Amino acid sequence: MVRHRSWAVPGGLFVLLLLGWMVWAGAFRPARPGALPPVEEATTPTPASPPDASSSTPAGSPPGASAPDFLRPPPESPGRVLAWSFRRRFFDPSAPDPANGQEIRGEVFLEVGEDGQPVRLHGQFRLPDGHLYAEMWRTAGRAWEARFVDPGGPVCFPEPSSLEAMRWAFPSFVEVRKLSAEGWEPTSEERTGFDLPAPLSLEGAAPERIWGEGPVTWWRRTVRWEGGWVERAWMAISEDGQLRAVRQERREAGVQRHSDEERVYGPVWVLRPDPRWELLLQPSPKMARICESEKGKTGGTP
Repeated sequence: MVRHRSWAVPGGLFVLLLLGWMVWAGAFRPARPGALPPVEEATTPTPASPPDASSSTPAGSPPGASAPDFLRPPPESPGRVLAWSFRRRFFDPSAPDPANGQEIRGEVFLEVGEDGQPVRLHGQFRLPDGHLYAEMWRTAGRAWEARFVDPGGPVCFPEPSSLEAMRWAFPSFVEVRKLSAEGWEPTSEERTGFDLPAPLSLEGAAPERIWGEGPVTWWRRTVRWEGGWVERAWMAISEDGQLRAVRQERREAGVQRHSDEERVYGPVWVLRPDPRWELLLQPSPKMARICESEKGKTGGTP
C-alpha cells in the first residue's frame, strides 16, 4: 500500500519551491478566471476558506495549467548543466509541516540535453541545523520526492512525469513589459535580501556564464477578497529577467496574518559538461534506498 502524505506542504511538495510554474500556482494564481483586476482594486467573491496555496495541482502535472503571459523561457543552454541555490520560509499558524516557520535552504541541478530540453533535475533541501529535510529527482520517465522529517519516518512519493512535465524544470524568467497587463506595478519596496551563495557543491568550478547577477527591480500586486482577505505579492527580477525572489502575504482584516511565504533563488550557473557533475544529478543513496522500497510497494515504476 502506498503511504500517503501525512501533512500538506503548500502548493505541492517541491514544485512550488523551485520550478517555473510556481508563478502560476499559489501567490500568483488569478483571483478568478480571465484577466487580473487592477492593483489595489481587485475584489472577488468570499472564499469558503482563505485563499490557500495548498490547492495547487500536484507536482509536475498541472492539468490544464498555463503559465502567465509574463513568463518567458530562459536563455538557451543546450548540452549544459544549470545550478542554483534556493531558500524558502513559509509560515501558517495552522500548518502541520514540521518545517513551518523555519528557513529551508537547498541546491538544484538541471541537466539540459543537446536539443535544449531538460533531462534530469535533482535538488536537496536542508533545515537550519543542517539536517536533510527533503530531496527531489525527476526525469521524463519518473519522478521521486522524498521527505526525511515525516512524523512517521522518511517517506518517498513517486510522482507522474513526462516530457511535458519536465519543461517546468527550468528556472523562471520574466518579460517585464507584460507585467502591468496582469496587475503588477513597479515598487520601491524591497521585501528580502539575497544572501545566497553559489552552490556549495560547485566550489572551485568555473561557470561558462551566470544568469541573474546584478541589481533587481521589485514589482507588487494586491488582490482583495470579499470577506476581508487581502493577498499581497512581490517579485524581484534581475536585469536579464531571472525571477530572483517571491514574497507573498495573506491576511484577514482585523486579525493576525494568516500566512507568509518567501522564496529566493540564487543566480543560475551555466556549466559545460563534466564527469564531476554526474553525482550531483543522481539521487542520494539515502533517497534511492527509500524510494526503491516505495516503488516495490506500489508494484512498478513511479
